[in-house]
Amino acid sequence: MMRGDGREPRRSRSRRARTSSKPRRVSTGGATIADVELLFRVAAGRAKIKASGGIRDWKTTLAMLEAGADRIGTSAGLKILDEWRVK
Repeated sequence: MMRGDGREPRRSRSRRARTSSKPRRVSTGGATIADVELLFRVAAGRAKIKASGGIRDWKTTLAMLEAGADRIGTSAGLKILDEWRVK
């Protein structure tokens, strides 16, 4: 619901954030597995989780996915895929 000045009230933005299907980013400076696990528990399926920052190999990617990440943000995608194929 919009206010007269065209801005959305804070309460509505907060509610939309809690129920959004858009991924929530864990970190851009280096997500840890503990960060992803915590957000996974707190989100309880209400939001998707994107882990990013410092994910440069298949082992780390797999750990993040197992911790609850739905998406991975990385610039090392080709390297990760190569490692995945060889495993």
